Amino acid sequence: MKKLQIIIIAFLFSLSICAPSSTQVKAQGMNQPTITVIQTANGVIAPGTSTVNYGSSQGFSITPDAGFSIASLTVDGSAVTSLNPDQTLDLSSYVFSNVTVDHTITATFAPLPAAMPSPTPTSTASATPTLTPTSTPALTSNSTSTPKPTGSATNTPKPGQTAALASMGQFLPVIAAVIILGAVLTGLFIKRRNRHPNIIVLN
Repeated sequence: MKKLQIIIIAFLFSLSICAPSSTQVKAQGMNQPTITVIQTANGVIAPGTSTVNYGSSQGFSITPDAGFSIASLTVDGSAVTSLNPDQTLDLSSYVFSNVTVDHTITATFAPLPAAMPSPTPTSTASATPTLTPTSTPALTSNSTSTPKPTGSATNTPKPGQTAALASMGQFLPVIAAVIILGAVLTGLFIKRRNRHPNIIVLN
């Protein structure tokens, strides 16, 4: 009986010695490639360094910090320049497909260009118009001026004076006749005196 126990223990021990370890099993056929992520400043690649199953796929997202953009994406030492179907280059993500060997991925980030400040409109004060006095041009020899009346001005008689002049006009013939008569008599008297110098005239 003791011999049988010894034989069983020896058999189990031999099996434990001959059985491959888990590391040996992975090395013999269950390989797990590693994708190494090299992080840089001003951004992050997520997830970080990862170990994936043989033949599987692994995706990564590249996110810049605020105020930065993705400048470049490098996979296994080569820059990613392949375009999307819409002819755009999207560096914000990358997928490793059918991974059978180790890979590396890294990215660089650059600051965004500073936004140009919008110009602040400045109010322009309206110029106050200056009033320029208009000078009156001096009259020259060619200027036409209204001639002033010459001679004595004719006074317009007042209503009372008009009536007096009208009444005097009625006596003008009488006055003229008296003057003429006086002149005739004076002439006759002078002739007579010359003929008769002794006539004494009484004053």
